Amino acid sequence: MAIGPQDYIDELLVQKYAEKQVNNIDSDIAKLTMSADRYWEVMRDYAQVQKMMLTVRSALSKPKTIKSIENKPTIVNVFA
Repeated sequence: MAIGPQDYIDELLVQKYAEKQVNNIDSDIAKLTMSADRYWEVMRDYAQVQKMMLTVRSALSKPKTIKSIENKPTIVNVFA
């Protein structure tokens, strides 16, 4: 397998992107890292949001009891 342009289209692409620069991940690694404390803070926040969503979802899925006109409790599923 040869390295370099294989046909006319490859040559045009090489010419087009010869002077382009790409970001080197090694130079940006300091910006991408976070401390262990920050990581666990983010994970705690994520877990709290997931727990609250589960609580809300379970509360909304339970049938609601309302009083009817005859004052007898009636179970109504508002999401059915």
